[in-house]
Amino acid sequence: ALSIWTHLNVDIAQKENNKAISQRARDIESLMTPILKSAFSDFGTEITNDCLQVLGGHGYIHEWGMEQFVRDVRITQIYEGTNTIQALDLITRKVFIHNGRLFDSFIYEVEKSLERLIEINILNELIEPFNESLEYLKEITKFINNISQTDKNSLLEIANDYLKLFSLTCFSWMWLLMSEKAKELSKDKDDYYDNKLHIARYYTNKVLPQVKSLQIKIMSGSETLKISEKAFY
Repeated sequence: ALSIWTHLNVDIAQKENNKAISQRARDIESLMTPILKSAFSDFGTEITNDCLQVLGGHGYIHEWGMEQFVRDVRITQIYEGTNTIQALDLITRKVFIHNGRLFDSFIYEVEKSLERLIEINILNELIEPFNESLEYLKEITKFINNISQTDKNSLLEIANDYLKLFSLTCFSWMWLLMSEKAKELSKDKDDYYDNKLHIARYYTNKVLPQVKSLQIKIMSGSETLKISEKAFY
């Protein structure tokens, strides 16, 4: 869903005659590129490893096929020069260029959809946790902008965590939009759409809370990185 939405903005950037709308779509395309490149393969690797663990010791047995999936998905994290390069591109360039315009364009689209959902008064159980994660993202992006002036080492240290937090928030937003559509199309005892809503609740309650720990970790600063070489002797 996130990939399709981003590619929709690619089309809008190319075909839209309104310059403001076209520019906002181009900003979103640029901002989301490192997120799409990294998040999918990072979480894909994490999920595949979990699938391997389901089989216990037998997960490593060739006949099951899972060990090959683990091998195949792992390389996706280095296809673009490693995902950390993408995280550094996001945190040291994309969120700063044009005075933060790319990030502002993304927030504009998100908050516009939030206003609609709040107005029609549905999915409140998903909106509140998402809104909290969105506030974390905005707070941390502001924090990053401030420390970039005085402590550039911090940016290097928190890049991957920032990209992960950004990704989790984006996924939560996609689940909100999919849930809105599922509510709209759902009929009595429609398993397909009911399952979509069930998975959205699972994601919101079991996966999205990671943003809280990431927020604490990111804002702890880089002081603990200053360890003497002697500590490793």
